[in-house]
Amino acid sequence: SVHILGGVKMGEEKNCLVNSYGKMKNFHNIYVNDSSLINHSLLKNPQGTIMSIANRNIVHFLKNV
Repeated sequence: SVHILGGVKMGEEKNCLVNSYGKMKNFHNIYVNDSSLINHSLLKNPQGTIMSIANRNIVHFLKNV
C-alpha cells in the first residue's frame, strides 16, 4: 500500500514551516497534525507514529490554551 508522507517540515529551525508541536510559524492558531509532518520514509505502516505525534501535539496544545 502507499502511505503519503511529508510536505511540512517540523522543527525549530528557520526553514521549518511548523514548530515541534505542529503550530505554523508566523500564523496565529493554525496547526498541522497529520502525516505531512513525517518527512522520512518509515519501514512499517505509519499509523501508530502519526497517532503518537498527534496525541503529543494535542496534549501540548491543551496544556497551553
